[in-house]
Amino acid sequence: MPSAMQQAKNREDPLLTPDPTASPSEPRELNLRILHPLIEYVRRMYGLASLHQIADAAELDLDDLKRSTWWVSHRQFEVILAESRALMNSDAQFQQACVYNIQKTYGPMALILRAGSVRLAYQGMSRTIHMVSRVGSQQIVDIGRCYLRLQVKSTCLESRLACLSRQAQLRSIPTLWGLPEAVLTEESCQGRGDDHCQYLIHWRENFTWWRPVLGLLAGLGSSVAYGLAGLPNEATLLGLPLFGLLTGALWAYRKNNQDNLEYSREVRDALSGVLEENQEALEDVLALHHRQEEWNHNLEKTLSHRTEQLVEVIERLRCIQKQSRSTMRGISHDIRSPIMIIQCNTELLRDYINSQDVEANTILADVASAAGSIEVLVRELIGMTEEKSEQESSSFQPDLLDVSAFAAQSQRELEALVKGRNVQVSVRQCQGTPGQIETCKMLFHRVTDNLLTNAAKYTEHGVIEVELGGDESELWVRIADTGKGIARDKIENIFLERNRDDTPLVGDSYGLGLATAVRLLDQLGGRLEVHSQPGFGTAFCAHFPTTIDQDRFHRSKRAQFDSLQTIVERVVSIRSATFHIS
Repeated sequence: MPSAMQQAKNREDPLLTPDPTASPSEPRELNLRILHPLIEYVRRMYGLASLHQIADAAELDLDDLKRSTWWVSHRQFEVILAESRALMNSDAQFQQACVYNIQKTYGPMALILRAGSVRLAYQGMSRTIHMVSRVGSQQIVDIGRCYLRLQVKSTCLESRLACLSRQAQLRSIPTLWGLPEAVLTEESCQGRGDDHCQYLIHWRENFTWWRPVLGLLAGLGSSVAYGLAGLPNEATLLGLPLFGLLTGALWAYRKNNQDNLEYSREVRDALSGVLEENQEALEDVLALHHRQEEWNHNLEKTLSHRTEQLVEVIERLRCIQKQSRSTMRGISHDIRSPIMIIQCNTELLRDYINSQDVEANTILADVASAAGSIEVLVRELIGMTEEKSEQESSSFQPDLLDVSAFAAQSQRELEALVKGRNVQVSVRQCQGTPGQIETCKMLFHRVTDNLLTNAAKYTEHGVIEVELGGDESELWVRIADTGKGIARDKIENIFLERNRDDTPLVGDSYGLGLATAVRLLDQLGGRLEVHSQPGFGTAFCAHFPTTIDQDRFHRSKRAQFDSLQTIVERVVSIRSATFHIS
């Protein structure tokens, strides 16, 4: 729906602005000025309830329907005609309604028309049809002193009712001069299947010389009567016709004076009405201008107050940001101390362990790798507190990830996570799995670690299966478990972050891991497939590109500020096939 300001603007200049009630697919084609007599007739004879029904059927507001300057589509125009005709008993009554108080409809324009002739009125009407119709045209193909042949064409298929309403208005033109209606003969009609409408129109002339002629005839008659009475008198015989002619001329002169006075009164009244309307419109415009000035003044005060509030909020945010940076630096610095202890103790343990104990050395290597990853995360956390340019904060160096080493590491990690539970772990590579991929190791491991820890966390007994596969363009990692599973209508919710105060999903999980994994996977240009079935388990399949375009990586990193819902829609797809695990 249009705004109130747009509606007001439309009402001020309906000829230059579109009809806000019409749908965008319906253009402005016909002006309701054509139907103003019909609408007024329905209002007076059938009441506002019937007018409401017509407006509803035409999908218009009642106020717009009653305005004679409103533009509507051809479809709405035809609906108004049909609904109005349904109220009436015959086509004759319908045509009378189409010219109801037609002189009032013309307003001051009737005075301009009356200054000319009937013929000029028809000619002017055919030349100005574009003022009320964007789909029709009129052409006078033959014209005489008191007749013309008018051809009407329309780019829209007109109904019979449109033709009848036009005929009624064409017949009414001579009545503006006090003459009888014109005689109209229909020669073709688009509503009857012809390609255009054509009418032959005859009208009577307004004879102004009949009064002197009548006086002359009366004088001649009197003169003859005197002669027959035996009272011959040349002066009388010649004087009576002359006297009758002069009397008729005076009568005509008096009548013309009366008509001129009446016309002058009508012009004066019409001009007074126009001036009154103009004065009212001017007062409305001035009142609107004053209201606008007052509104602008209040708006400026409000904006000034809001600006002051915004500045205060910005200052508070800056203080909070500085405090947060200081706190994050302190926490990050404190975390690095136990990381260093873990790294040092790991090196000391190597000296106490037999170098031939492969399993123990592998475990120590995993511990050292995990400590290194934590140190990288801490450095990244510290980097987030520094005010750097986007180019400096977006530095990225791709690494080569050995897929077989990752598979072995995943096997050990899962076995450690499910130790003490009746859970069988298997990690295998499918044929065609790429040997290595170019990626950001830190982001890759953060994604896979979240998926692996989730599988271990929610599987109390059964199987956790990791499959690796792919081709030269991508590596996919499928992690399936026999946990409790998730209902399909709730799968999307597991990727949405929850507030720390919310009830945990399971144990101490607050739904942050998967949200982080999705964001990081989006940065790497990957995607995630999810398949879960309550009572059977869940499977996540993460797809990673084998090579990373750094420009695309930086664009994706900037895209991390998109809403999480947008990222989930871009990265995650939910499968609906029957769940299975080998």
